[in-house]
Amino acid sequence: TTWADCRRMVAICEAESVQLTIDHQRRFAMPVVRAKELLAAGEIGELRRLEWSEVNLFDAGSHLFDLCDLFTDGERVEWVLAGIDYARENRWFGAINETRAISQWRYGDGTMGFASTAEEGPTLVDAYCRLVGTEGEIEIQPDGGPPLRMRTDGGWKSIDTANETVYGYSPGIVTATAKKLAGVLPVTIERFEDPPTHYERAIEHLISSLSSGEEPTISGRSVLRGTELVFASWQSARQRGRVHLPLEIDDNPLEAMYEAGALNAPRETETDATEGELAAD
Repeated sequence: TTWADCRRMVAICEAESVQLTIDHQRRFAMPVVRAKELLAAGEIGELRRLEWSEVNLFDAGSHLFDLCDLFTDGERVEWVLAGIDYARENRWFGAINETRAISQWRYGDGTMGFASTAEEGPTLVDAYCRLVGTEGEIEIQPDGGPPLRMRTDGGWKSIDTANETVYGYSPGIVTATAKKLAGVLPVTIERFEDPPTHYERAIEHLISSLSSGEEPTISGRSVLRGTELVFASWQSARQRGRVHLPLEIDDNPLEAMYEAGALNAPRETETDATEGELAAD
């Protein structure tokens, strides 16, 4: 939960020849794989901008920063400019997260990134992840439409992802019906079995990389590039200005601001929680 700890994890594992792999499994989701293929094939021209939305920058958003690193082939980020809001006590698995944020960053090749987060309500980006090129756009959506779509001439075209969203496998109508029938009729459904999930593909990649001695695409060292943008966004909010990378801090800026009382939300105390529970009762 601090930038120093993240770097230290990677450094120690590398010093001890231990393969550290971070489960950014969404790199292996079919919408992401196909989007990367379309981008590499030049279907939307040269990449100019990346946009994404999630509930927060750290827990959920770290996956999106990592996907941006994938789409830019690990391109170096020059600077980050961000603003955050902390409207209420907000912890995920014990770690503090902002309740709303906007973040902008620039890669060395000129590609721009923009993220909008909100624990509640709409964000400024109406897509889970959008790739904007000189000749078109690619969008990844987890629900509410096709998992992957592209447009190069003004009209959107759905891209086949084998019934998989960025969150996992979504069986089609035929498969779902067959599975229901299997519970009441003597039918065989082997041909309707679910394909490997992106979690399972990530595990397969981990094992094959370990066996071959090659660095995994989700190694600790590569994942640091996306993780740095989380801490850089919080640092930008703390110093109220643009942050140039590499990031020269060790702490967690959001946690530090929280401990210093610099965030605008009142802390939840034991008394406050008790009074709230009594009011609810």
